[in-house]
Amino acid sequence: MSKISLPEGIMMVLIAAFSDGAEALVSLTGFGIIIGEMINIAVALVLGFWLFMKGGIGSLRGFGIGAGIDFLSGSFLPGKTGGVIASIIKINREAADELEE
Repeated sequence: MSKISLPEGIMMVLIAAFSDGAEALVSLTGFGIIIGEMINIAVALVLGFWLFMKGGIGSLRGFGIGAGIDFLSGSFLPGKTGGVIASIIKINREAADELEE
């Protein structure tokens, strides 16, 4: 399992934050709901694949919980961003634990 570098983590958090912001804007205006969902699906696939490649199937748990919060809140809370941050922290802690052993 590889550790996630700071620039890589910042780039992925910014992608998730942009997606959450665009989705909240679409939810507030009610305009382009289909476009907002297309953005949501595309970003979720990219971030999910990236997290899977970095940390395996276990790293998707935090992202899935964040995406669920995002869905249940009507896209007003930054759930995907929080899920990505939680997954990055989990992956880096597991990588540090493996180095200590």
